[in-house]
Amino acid sequence: MLGFLGLSDRKNFREKYLNPAIKAGLVGLLDPDNPTSSKQRYVLTTLGKHMGNK
Repeated sequence: MLGFLGLSDRKNFREKYLNPAIKAGLVGLLDPDNPTSSKQRYVLTTLGKHMGNK
């Protein structure tokens, strides 16, 4: 996601973009028990897909 958005700072990306999107229900974690795992994957929720189609 970082490269797609043209960003390089992981911490900044997490604080400014990823965490707010997760809290808003736009993005979900595939492994919610390990949110900081290096193998963590994210998925666009139904709400996120709906917002993307606007």
